[in-house]
Amino acid sequence: MAKSTKDRSDGKSALEAAYRAYESGDVVTARRTAKHVIAGATADDQAAAKRVAKLLHGEDDRGEAQAELLAGEIVKRTSPILRPYLWALGGAAAYALLVTLALVRYG
Repeated sequence: MAKSTKDRSDGKSALEAAYRAYESGDVVTARRTAKHVIAGATADDQAAAKRVAKLLHGEDDRGEAQAELLAGEIVKRTSPILRPYLWALGGAAAYALLVTLALVRYG
């Protein structure tokens, strides 16, 4: 099993590493690295904040970027959506109820 590469080992900021992981589709690594930035942003992260903000927001960026806020946005973008799982759980519960009612009525 292949391990993911360490994010801080290449000497760049963790915020840029989180963005690279987000762009490559590795949402678990992106979320984990962004949470490290939220816990304590370094000077490299603050310096990279403007570049990452430009990449995340495109031309709409106002230039007022903070590393912690950008990391929070990456965490928010990579959070799993719970609604489909809730619908599946509700459907399974309804099916189990119907099977139980049929067994009680005809069983």
